[in-house]
Amino acid sequence: MTTEAEFYARFDEYFQKIISEVPVFATQLGDHRYDHLLGNYDDATLQRQLGEMKDELADLQSMDTSGFGVDASIDHTLAVQA
Repeated sequence: MTTEAEFYARFDEYFQKIISEVPVFATQLGDHRYDHLLGNYDDATLQRQLGEMKDELADLQSMDTSGFGVDASIDHTLAVQA
């Protein structure tokens, strides 16, 4: 069974990776740590990012959330909506 703490840590790790690689998205969210960077939109990078997103989604979907409270269950459901 996955704990809520494990879910939130894993999601945060992945989310931080996304915003570091897509600085415009980070700025849109109000995170200005990456304002000095430009995103890389070449085909190879986009394909790699898509593959990582699919892998992460599969990982999140495979989590056993049976022990989650209401709030964490809702957060998990929102995170895995494809």
